[in-house]
Amino acid sequence: MGIIYQFICFNTNFFLTMEFTGWIPNLKDIDGTVFGKIAGYTFMEDWFNFYETPYFNVCTFIFGIVLLSHGLIGALRDVFSK
Repeated sequence: MGIIYQFICFNTNFFLTMEFTGWIPNLKDIDGTVFGKIAGYTFMEDWFNFYETPYFNVCTFIFGIVLLSHGLIGALRDVFSK
């Protein structure tokens, strides 16, 4: 669990540093891609808008889904193994 927490902290600090300093990587336009479709959903635009850069919002959303599912599966495995 500690390594997951460290990854979340690093990811958040990295994205915030890049947003505040303006050192955002020169990414291709995400319109018309899978990231662009995910970023265009009203849920992402209204409720999941942590950063000004849509790419960072989509990455954080995907990291959250992956890490939450991993934690939930691990917790269920511990509960039902006893």
